[in-house]
Amino acid sequence: MKKHLFFTLLAFTIVAMLPTIVSAEGITSSIQEKVYVLTDQEKKRWGISDDASNPVETTAGWNQALKWAGEQGYTTFRVEDGHYLIAKGEKWNSPNNHIKMVSNMKLSLDDDVILEKETNGWEMYSVLYLSDLENVIVEGGTLKGDRLTHDYSQVGEATSGTHEWGNGISIKGSQNIIINDMKIQDFAGDSVEIGGATEKGYYIKEKDLEQGGLSASGGPINSEEKIRSTFISIDQKLNEFSLYFWLPQNLKSNRFNIHYYDQNKKHISKQENLKFYWGEVKPPKNAQYYRAEFGASDTSKVSINPMYVNTSKNIRITNSNLGYSRRQGISIVGGENVLVKNNEIHHVKGTAPQSGIDLEGGFFVNKNNRIESNYFHNNHGYDIILFDGYNAEVVNNRLESKSIGLAVSPPFSEALIEGNTFKTAGITILGENIDLKNNNLSGSTINLSGENISLINTLVKGGNISLNNKKPHTVKIDELEVVNSPFYIGSNPVNISNLTLKGEKTYITGKGNVDNQYSKVTTEELKGLTLPGGKYQNCSINSSLNINHSVPITIDNCTVNAKESLLNTSNQATVEMSRMNFNLIGNVGYGAGIFVKDTNSFKINNSKIQAVTNQISTPIMKFGPYGEQKASEINQVSIKDVDVYGNPNSGVNIGIDTTNSGIDAPVYSLVNLNVYNAKTLLKPTDKIQSSEDTRNKRVPKLREWNP
Repeated sequence: MKKHLFFTLLAFTIVAMLPTIVSAEGITSSIQEKVYVLTDQEKKRWGISDDASNPVETTAGWNQALKWAGEQGYTTFRVEDGHYLIAKGEKWNSPNNHIKMVSNMKLSLDDDVILEKETNGWEMYSVLYLSDLENVIVEGGTLKGDRLTHDYSQVGEATSGTHEWGNGISIKGSQNIIINDMKIQDFAGDSVEIGGATEKGYYIKEKDLEQGGLSASGGPINSEEKIRSTFISIDQKLNEFSLYFWLPQNLKSNRFNIHYYDQNKKHISKQENLKFYWGEVKPPKNAQYYRAEFGASDTSKVSINPMYVNTSKNIRITNSNLGYSRRQGISIVGGENVLVKNNEIHHVKGTAPQSGIDLEGGFFVNKNNRIESNYFHNNHGYDIILFDGYNAEVVNNRLESKSIGLAVSPPFSEALIEGNTFKTAGITILGENIDLKNNNLSGSTINLSGENISLINTLVKGGNISLNNKKPHTVKIDELEVVNSPFYIGSNPVNISNLTLKGEKTYITGKGNVDNQYSKVTTEELKGLTLPGGKYQNCSINSSLNINHSVPITIDNCTVNAKESLLNTSNQATVEMSRMNFNLIGNVGYGAGIFVKDTNSFKINNSKIQAVTNQISTPIMKFGPYGEQKASEINQVSIKDVDVYGNPNSGVNIGIDTTNSGIDAPVYSLVNLNVYNAKTLLKPTDKIQSSEDTRNKRVPKLREWNP
């Protein structure tokens, strides 16, 4: 998995670019601040009303004033008071239906300032619009939408009638932007949308292609499964924008290779295994041409659309209150190095997906984004969605919506989820290469179904956990504490270590897999524990065990302490145990301390079984049911180097009973089975080999184990 180091540079990048002395969270710059104040006199000059009236004139005045201030070299545009109504416009894309920010400017709004969208029926709108800008701060004040009065009946020419794009702030293809200390609420779409913009594209078609592949050195080679482009000139737009390959048609693979050449068409370097839509084309500075290699058996009807994209980069949204919008608190639809920190994001409800934050780029790429120290609550669908993209960090957040707190979809990869608190907000992981560590969950569900997932140092209390990985050993768990929560383990192998199970409402379901690996499982205050299949080592179990399925189980070097019952096996269980320390507290309960029924194979060696406080005659170990003899349902038993200890003061204890193990039961292998202070009741065919009769002897010093 990638190391998550890029965010340490984010703040310094913005510091170096912004033109203000003081900005969000104390960020400074060496450029001298020049402040323009929108006084009452200046409002008259620009025709701006500050009493929520005259939206057309007010919006036009704002835009003229901002443009003028930028041209005059002002770096801060300050507004001290007023309620400003922002025009709806004659059309959804009218040029004066939003405030157009300008580059190299800080918009400073005092707390009493309100920018409100005029109620309308457009499916798309915004109050503040930042397109192709750089070095902008918007700080303070309130942005208010028309959610409660919006006309949702209209349907646009190219939209579906969901009215999900009415935003407080829209950021398109911009960089070095800070949104700080704002209240943004009641929008028909998002409080904030961050996205990319397309600049220009072209097509690679059949006339630009030929049969064959490219060698490691960029030369043509024969291939019936590859096609290659001719030499294509590299546009100087790559100095400003990113290039991605979109819309592949009639290709056999969703990945491609690309080779770069100098002005003499001499090979320089290559990029391999780039993914369509997401793989950024990055030629070296001295490259003048490229050739691309695609998976296809011929060139007919093949088409690829290289597209220049202006992704929003280095965006910070901090210390703000984003609430009561219909679609999202924040949508990141093509963002790189976006930091969302110290915000309250809440009460999102109205149109799908209804999430606090949604990273969903579509054609645009989301990468290297961080969500930190935010408070999410009362969001109807989700708190955070990582839908597509890669390399994100979600750290130290509070997620408390009664919905899915975090969802990671299959297109997403490379994420760190650390130090978060989930309360009634669940986690669903379908993506790949996801690290979850140091998270606490209360009343929440975890569903791990993706690939290469690690769950480390996690507390789950009053919720539930499901492991549904689709491939073997792609989920690894370490230091997991489960309190009063059911735990489902699916059919594909997993690796679990340092698992602590607590509380009467905690139990495990699922048959597991023979290749599951469990190390250092500890239980406290469980009513009982049903073990799924797999291999267990170095466990400390303080409850009775139940094995009621046919998936083989191996248990090594474990301690089991329980009242009444230590172990029950049934349903053709296959059990192999070694170096076990069973300790039964009090009297044996129903059946036996270890009760073996309907079992394919039962093997135990080098172990001890103690019931030294038992005062009744119910067997410590029993093979077969009670009642009349029936056909044997136990296929194999092997007991070797095992000591069974009864109560030295009782006289009625039964150490082992095989007498009712079934008609035609096989001979049990009993080697060095030592029974102390208890009777041995064996069917006629069973004999203890190489063992003296120790019945009613004093209990010797116990062998020392360190399970």
